[in-house]
Amino acid sequence: MLKRLNKIPEEFNNNIIWNIAHSVVTQRLFCYKLSGLEVAIPIHLIGKYRKGTKPESAICLDELHEKKNFLNSSIEKTQKDYSQGVFKSYTGNTVATTGNTISRIEDALQFAVIYEGFIMVMY
Repeated sequence: MLKRLNKIPEEFNNNIIWNIAHSVVTQRLFCYKLSGLEVAIPIHLIGKYRKGTKPESAICLDELHEKKNFLNSSIEKTQKDYSQGVFKSYTGNTVATTGNTISRIEDALQFAVIYEGFIMVMY
């Protein structure tokens, strides 16, 4: 399984596990940063998985578990924060790849889900 997650298909420049981490980083930036909130993920993960990056090396089993925990805790935190009204303001942003403007937290949450689904369909 780890070998498959690390494999970069010929027509791509990244792999499944990079895309999973990338979708979480993107969600945090679109939801938290644009709401003026702390992103609450290690800065090295943002640097490693933000737009314009690609896998630097294969990940090991420990890193896979880290990514799984990162994904699960991110979903739980966002659900909790949204239900508690943490997202009070939002700075709009236009998505470079689609040209769509995200102007509310609800738009950002919807974008994050669609983006994650799009990534998973590619593989």
